[in-house]
Amino acid sequence: MLFSQVLLRRGSCGVLIAVASTLAAAGCREAESTATPIAASESAPTSPVASELAATPRSQPVPTVVAKPVITTFGERQLAQLLDDRPDMRGVIDASHPVYGWVIEAFNGDHFGQRVYWNGNSPQSGRPAEHASPYHGYPPYVSITGGSDATPVDKWTMVVFELHNLGNADGFEKLMHEALDGSIDGEGYANGCVKLEFEALERTREFFVENPLPKSPHGRDTYYNWITDDLGTFDEYQERFDRPGMTRYNSNFEYFRAYYDSTLVPYRQMNKQSSSKNWFDAMLEQ
Repeated sequence: MLFSQVLLRRGSCGVLIAVASTLAAAGCREAESTATPIAASESAPTSPVASELAATPRSQPVPTVVAKPVITTFGERQLAQLLDDRPDMRGVIDASHPVYGWVIEAFNGDHFGQRVYWNGNSPQSGRPAEHASPYHGYPPYVSITGGSDATPVDKWTMVVFELHNLGNADGFEKLMHEALDGSIDGEGYANGCVKLEFEALERTREFFVENPLPKSPHGRDTYYNWITDDLGTFDEYQERFDRPGMTRYNSNFEYFRAYYDSTLVPYRQMNKQSSSKNWFDAMLEQ
């Protein structure tokens, strides 16, 4: 979950071709029906073969049918559903683009060792994109905005980033445990989470350097343009975008700090009243 301001499949060619073929067939039949027949008295030389051919019905043109791509893997099904839910993303890249194939592999579990689900609902956090790490038998998922405030290119960018960010699942869980047992405070928790997301940003930027997306004609792909820029070191990144109190991109630092105060601290206090229960498990049970 990073950017808080700011991915077309079925064609009609098959239908058009089918219609064209049908019209052509109709034209042929019309021409045949309006042709002037030879009068019976105007006999013409015939042969047994010619008579047999004349009695054989002429075959009609077969309409051309364009086959839809065959979906065979879990990852392909997830991406197909994503493009159904976010149809504006279809026109950005096609199945031959490296990003398209990488997203299928990521959904399929080829990159992170576990299948990832597409969640068509708007992000619960209120941010334009988010992911959920696997826990207690629940599978991981990614979700992005369906709003028009994000360009289709930006939406592809969000999907790729959140899939990269899922690679930080163990790191986020470790920070949560440390926050719950008091090893780190709110500042430490928020800074740790921001650093993990910075690492995911860097992986995403490197990925797009090798596999760039085509930019929108208007060039206002705010998130894609930002994420493909050189973000500098982590300290430089914090100073520019994520220092405490900063509002640009709704500051990840402020987001994670608020989560610490509103969610983690209450569970830590609950543990003081019931020390027999594991804090992390108690939190997940709610």
